[in-house]
Amino acid sequence: MQFGYIVIFGWSDPLIAVLAISFMQIDINANLSKLLFAVRRPINRTSNGIGIWYYIMEFYCIIAVLTNTCFLIMHAYKNDKTFFPEFSVPTKIGAAIVAEHLAVFLKTLIHMGISNVPESIKRHRAKENLLLLETANAAFTSSS
Repeated sequence: MQFGYIVIFGWSDPLIAVLAISFMQIDINANLSKLLFAVRRPINRTSNGIGIWYYIMEFYCIIAVLTNTCFLIMHAYKNDKTFFPEFSVPTKIGAAIVAEHLAVFLKTLIHMGISNVPESIKRHRAKENLLLLETANAAFTSSS
């Protein structure tokens, strides 16, 4: 949740990142003391990923680009003389919209270029699948 606050509202107050980190540290310490002294050890369950949170974070990234671009447009319209005074306001708005589209396109390219699963995990899964196949073949051949 704090990731969303930082990427969407980080432009309004850069100190928000420091506050979010300090609150996360307090939360980690509270959870640590709770796990050590108050409750039983949790049952370990494996998963293939972070589930729906992956898509929520993707959504936050796109919304962050949009809100930051809107802030830039608003600021350029409000302070006409501050940013690039030689350009008119519609030109600045057009440039901001083009920049927003380029940022979303760049994010998509980076997303397509980087795998979600590290190579070490892929190799480990391939070894596990090979062992399972060998075990299944050995059990099948010994039973017939």
